Amino acid sequence: MTKRIAVAVSVLLFCISACAKKSEPALEVQVVTGLVPGPEFASVLTEVFPGTGTTSGTIVPLRVPAVFGREFAQGKSVATFPLLPNGTYTVWVHLYRPNGQILIERRTQIVYSGSYVLRVYLTRDCLSSVITCPEPGGSAEYTECLSGHCVDPRCNPADNATRMYCPSVLFCIDATDCTDPVAACASNECVSGVCTPTQVADTCANQWCNPDLEGGCTPLEVMDGGMSDAGTSDAGTSDAEVDAELSDADSDAGVPDAGVDAGPVCGTFCRPSEMSCQAGMWDCGEATPVCAPTTLLAPGTSCGVYRECDASGTCVTSCEDGAACVLEDSCEMGVFDCASGLCNSLGPDMLLAPGTECGDGKVCTPAGACSVCNHGYDCAFGDCGSGRVDCTSGVATCVSCSEFGGARLRERRSVCRHSVSFGSHGLCGIKL
Repeated sequence: MTKRIAVAVSVLLFCISACAKKSEPALEVQVVTGLVPGPEFASVLTEVFPGTGTTSGTIVPLRVPAVFGREFAQGKSVATFPLLPNGTYTVWVHLYRPNGQILIERRTQIVYSGSYVLRVYLTRDCLSSVITCPEPGGSAEYTECLSGHCVDPRCNPADNATRMYCPSVLFCIDATDCTDPVAACASNECVSGVCTPTQVADTCANQWCNPDLEGGCTPLEVMDGGMSDAGTSDAGTSDAEVDAELSDADSDAGVPDAGVDAGPVCGTFCRPSEMSCQAGMWDCGEATPVCAPTTLLAPGTSCGVYRECDASGTCVTSCEDGAACVLEDSCEMGVFDCASGLCNSLGPDMLLAPGTECGDGKVCTPAGACSVCNHGYDCAFGDCGSGRVDCTSGVATCVSCSEFGGARLRERRSVCRHSVSFGSHGLCGIKL
């Protein structure tokens, strides 16, 4: 009975969150990152905890998909929590790789006293393979990372009053303060004092730009969990090796598939089984090659359906019955059922807000349908004869990129910045 009540309360709070009117006081969470949605991260999970830690019960975690082609560099709304009592909260945002593992996460502590827009900055130089916080010998209070430095959870670049909590970070004033990325297909923009890489217009056709690679443009088929840190080692084994060796050749423990693979390669990375939390090397000292474990996989590594490795190397369940979810390629909200592995709908009236991403190149319409909308594409508009498609309202609208001003200034700059036809000068030749 207690469990049913808890699930009911969670569902109620989730429904309140998703169906709230914009006029109600709410905490809106936006993610700002130069990491690429789709190839590098496939979903965003947002949790809100009362107080200064993450040990108390979360207020209905909300996960949304991250679709390739969407713009996160200037900030993307990922969750809204209305009707919160005033007080201190800790917001924990996680980006998940396409393979289900956590790519990067950050906690931010805020004092809420009404409507609040929190922008959470997740920078490439804060990947776990680059830095771990708190640093050895550093302040134990600097548990989070920003721009390659460990900072206090109260650090928020968009709020100048909190920059005292990130004293090591050198905030930029404009893009000239940022170092150019390695890849020619990327450039850095200064977003609220944080250097954030974005893809240069007219580059990487039908590919994605990895700013950490010299070549930059990368086929979209390469959507593994280790691309973002370009092979930097994790637990002694590079992501490139993990991705290469966790292929079909090793997932079946070296059993050939009718000649498709040639079996294990001696001295290379291996994993005893998909449900194992150990990793090692193929030992060919015996007649039959053996995967000899040498280390534990990182906590959070997938080890089965809705299962992950913990810090002790045990494969544990990661499923939470009753957790809020969104039906695939849909605008219907639901709750998760671990037994079936399905997101069960809460009904046709429980819908995501218009403009919310609901699939690859799709957004929720005001009527609740998940519809194709070519956000950012060229369209016919006004005297210039062209504009850009804006899908943020849930309806495809042709926006003139030459008309700047008013409340939608930032939205229009975001939509128009990467004009295929006019590059950095936008449509109609207006410099952005």
